[in-house]
Amino acid sequence: MQTAKIRKSNSRIFTFIKIPMKLLIFCLLIPTYYLSQINVTDADLPVSGQSYYYTSILNTVSFDATQTGTNFFWDISNLDYNSQDSVNTFSVNSTPIAYQFFFNNPLLYSDYLATYAQQAEDISAMGTIEVSERYDYYKVSNTSFSVVGFGANINGVPASVKYDVIDQIFPLPLVYGLSDSTSSNYLTTIPSLGAYGQWIDRKIDVDGWGQLNTPYSSFDVIRLKTTLYQEDTVFIDQFGVGSSFVRPVLTIYEWYANGEGVPVLVVTMQAGIIIEMKYLDQLHVSNPNVDCLNFHYYPNPVNDFIFLETNLRSPKFIKIYNIEGVLIEQIKYDNKVFLGHLKNGVYLLRIDGDDKSLSKFIVKT
Repeated sequence: MQTAKIRKSNSRIFTFIKIPMKLLIFCLLIPTYYLSQINVTDADLPVSGQSYYYTSILNTVSFDATQTGTNFFWDISNLDYNSQDSVNTFSVNSTPIAYQFFFNNPLLYSDYLATYAQQAEDISAMGTIEVSERYDYYKVSNTSFSVVGFGANINGVPASVKYDVIDQIFPLPLVYGLSDSTSSNYLTTIPSLGAYGQWIDRKIDVDGWGQLNTPYSSFDVIRLKTTLYQEDTVFIDQFGVGSSFVRPVLTIYEWYANGEGVPVLVVTMQAGIIIEMKYLDQLHVSNPNVDCLNFHYYPNPVNDFIFLETNLRSPKFIKIYNIEGVLIEQIKYDNKVFLGHLKNGVYLLRIDGDDKSLSKFIVKT
């Protein structure tokens, strides 16, 4: 009888211990999941022959891009969207042959052997240099993501320009807490003119990780902050003099997720103001009403004339707003617009069509 009581008591003790053990195991697993964070490797970066679609955000004022932290939650799912554009990558051997000399030559220039190419905006430097039909050449390795140079028509002459010091965008893998600084430059001869070059300094910080909600999807992300400094230099042989132009400092925030190829959110700021905000929106899954409409403009910053290119159907008017949203000027659409009379600052330039509008920020200097 006594033995039976002991067994019954032991059974109760076992039952009492068994339940908290399950709870303990469950509780131990929760923080392991809660504290998990991603790293970004070369497998998470672009490959050639792909199209990545971005949708622009309109009401950027309501988003504070500076906020970050560990296990942070960013939410832009309720922000209004505007137009959509694509980022296309190309195989190196599909770009103009005159541009490939340094970037498709494993025997002579193995350090500059590019992974893919991407079309880039034209450059207008100090009214003397015009860089058009430009391709930037990117190299992806397991230790870094870099721009090795570009090919373009420089004042109408095809040229292949390698960076004298390769522009490392960031080292790999990207892990939380990573901080790095790099400098790069190039200088190329311009026939019958002189030389043109650029100096680039980058300061990067991986300053947050967590979850990002966009109108397209939700992602586990890691956040990269880049502070970008650029200076253009032109030397004119005829006069034996050179001049430089320091571009405004840009702060670029990028949210990376595993397997997406490109940042799932990009916010570009200048002088504390968001001048561009866009999120990855592949195949318009969540935004069926967004058209693939966009416009390109150069130069930016602009001093006098700005040149516009758009696929907006029937563009009618150009409207210019100050940073407070006040309409400053409305003119009939043209692809060349004079802005020299504006005060220095940041403006919103909007193109209105029959039933669509496209907007982008410009900087007047």
